[in-house]
Amino acid sequence: MGENEVAPGAAQPKAPQVEKAKVNAGVTDRNRSEAKPPAGPDLFLLEKIYPEAHRVFQPTEELAPKSNAVLVALDTNALLLPYSLGTGDLSALATVYSQFAQEGRLFLPERVAREFIKNRDRKLAEMAQAIDDRISRMADWDAKVTPLLLDGFSKRDALVTSAESLDVATKQYLKLLRQLSAHLRSWRGNDPVTTFYAQLFTKERMIGPGQTPEKIIEELDYGLRNKVPPGYKDSSKDDRGIGDVLIWMSLLHLGETTGKDLIFVTGEQKADWFVRSGNRAVYPRPELVEAYRHASGGRSLRLSSLHDLLKEMSAPNTLVTDVQVAEATANSAIQAAGLDAFVRSAHTTVSDSQGKFEYPQAGYQRNDFVGDNEATSPEEAELILRLQILEEELRQVRGAIAQLTQDELNASLTLPWNRAAQPLRSKESSLRRAISDLQLQLSNLPRLERRGAY
Repeated sequence: MGENEVAPGAAQPKAPQVEKAKVNAGVTDRNRSEAKPPAGPDLFLLEKIYPEAHRVFQPTEELAPKSNAVLVALDTNALLLPYSLGTGDLSALATVYSQFAQEGRLFLPERVAREFIKNRDRKLAEMAQAIDDRISRMADWDAKVTPLLLDGFSKRDALVTSAESLDVATKQYLKLLRQLSAHLRSWRGNDPVTTFYAQLFTKERMIGPGQTPEKIIEELDYGLRNKVPPGYKDSSKDDRGIGDVLIWMSLLHLGETTGKDLIFVTGEQKADWFVRSGNRAVYPRPELVEAYRHASGGRSLRLSSLHDLLKEMSAPNTLVTDVQVAEATANSAIQAAGLDAFVRSAHTTVSDSQGKFEYPQAGYQRNDFVGDNEATSPEEAELILRLQILEEELRQVRGAIAQLTQDELNASLTLPWNRAAQPLRSKESSLRRAISDLQLQLSNLPRLERRGAY
């Protein structure tokens, strides 16, 4: 492809020019008065979030990505996902993205691009390390069999010949793997994913928050103080969650300048983006829906996973399944990182009938994975958290398996289907065993009379 081409034979995308404008009232207008906002919680928060009370009864329109009237914007996790795909087939994903771009309706928040470049090299380093680990495991491998074991074996010569052939093939394979490792390390911003994005996300496709840094900080402070979505779930980060705020303000700015419906493709699962039921994200937060409706002049917002978007765009089933599994793995990693933070969090001394114990009080309560008073000890709390993480991952894997089995072309259990499903079946079995082990550990824990809240 040429420097500015999207796909062979494709026209250069023409996107609507995004003008600099102020964001409308509502969630985004909460800092626009001349008076400085109060330092404490805003007693009129609901009035500011829902300025037109009669609109709260209006339903949200169901948005289809195939509609030319619907814009599509990508989050950082969706942009990084191709590095985690098992098939490594970028062409099918490129076809969908290129179609959106050619129709002038694909956009990327500037903050997403910056977060992508911050995390990209780590992804590439992980891929290079995986290759090096494979080389290390195979370097000392020997196919030869002890001669004593071959004494009297009728197929001795055939086995020896096969071992010699395998040894030659292994050495050649290792040689090529080392060359591949060197090739990965030679990349300087020209890996296949970045190269495609450079052609796709031209300057016209980028969107910013349309506000000064001072206004953005005011927005962040107000949101953290009043727990206004999104961003407040990341308040413990060094940047206090400003990334989500910048991305969200960019989406609102896009809605205001275009006046169109929007699908935001994201892997987010946290409670400052979604209303959650148990471990599942069910609906986008109504505050977000209302803010976008107000900013865009009455248009609708949808938050979508990448695999749902690809499925609705009639992408190949193999790609949809691959993306779904990668999303589940990424979410499990995020939850596991949160668990580590939970274990390392501050502790509070809680009294019970057996004395005192140190009880973690931060972490997953604010991430909505475990509620108050579900555990009677720190050990039980940690087991519950690990159990919920595994159960969520199992649900995602089973969903991917179901997608394969429900496809009419795969209903006959053909060999290609078996090859596609086997890794998922193995993953399902491993998760079930791990869940059973945790449930057994929970059942064997001593029960304390007094429960602690964390």
